[in-house]
Amino acid sequence: MEKVHRLYSPKLNKYLKVRVYLPAGYGGKRRYPVLYMHDGQNAVREAKWSHHSWEVTSTLEKMRLAMIVVGIDSDREREATLCPFVPEEKDEEMDRCKKPMGKEYGDFLVEYVKPFIDFTYKTRPDYENTYLAGSSLGGLAAAYLSALHPGVYSCVGVFSLAYWFVERQFESFLEEHFDEEASYFLAAGGKEGFDGKILDSYEKYRLLLEKKGVQFTARIYPNLYHSEECWAKEFRDFVRLIKARRKEKRHA
Repeated sequence: MEKVHRLYSPKLNKYLKVRVYLPAGYGGKRRYPVLYMHDGQNAVREAKWSHHSWEVTSTLEKMRLAMIVVGIDSDREREATLCPFVPEEKDEEMDRCKKPMGKEYGDFLVEYVKPFIDFTYKTRPDYENTYLAGSSLGGLAAAYLSALHPGVYSCVGVFSLAYWFVERQFESFLEEHFDEEASYFLAAGGKEGFDGKILDSYEKYRLLLEKKGVQFTARIYPNLYHSEECWAKEFRDFVRLIKARRKEKRHA
């Protein structure tokens, strides 16, 4: 079941569409964990450019993890909304990012979206039941927002991470800010393209996670590329990481 809301962010000075997908059997007294996703229009619906979706709800159902999924749609200002820093080098796509608002977007999720979702739906609002995921520039947003707001998202999915255009600022930020209690899932395809920059970002972030000594799973999928079709396949392993952490915390 899909519910759609339009929420206003004073800092972004605009409304963003927020899609809420409720699990089968939603209702009664039961409360559910919540996964927040960037580019929410592609979580269940087909993306216009790839004609595929993440197949999030069907995967969760098949893997028997009842969860509320909250997708925040991207808009024409996607680059500026998701990117937290001024690009350091020329990049065809990121040249449209004149005023990065990644911090303001992250504040919007924590100050407006999450409280609204927790008030409106039957959620488990605590740290151990709140997750975050995104791909490409959304992967940068997921990694950045986990560090910006430690103690909010316990499992973080970083798919096809793209951050070469803000490398110095991003890595410097992570030296000062980090959620060392979270579990991270880092994924990339062996056929991503982008002149190897995605795989380079993957490896640098993997080394950073290793240096921080946090719990993480990092996987390269040799035959996968930069598409919702591939992220749907990788998403299954992110769900496995969530389930493993839930089981670990239950028995701790």
